[in-house]
Amino acid sequence: MTKKATKAVGLWFELNKETNRLLTLQAKKRVRSKRAEALEIVKNTVHKKNINKN
Repeated sequence: MTKKATKAVGLWFELNKETNRLLTLQAKKRVRSKRAEALEIVKNTVHKKNINKN
């Protein structure tokens, strides 16, 4: 393999690694967003029940 080809393969692996890292971060962000959304629904439900009791 030529030096140029070796560099290209190395660069491809680095880009692939970075892409996977970014995709993982994006997925984690989505999960956190969904959790926050669910917590907001629960909070609103509890708040409404407390208002109805008083």
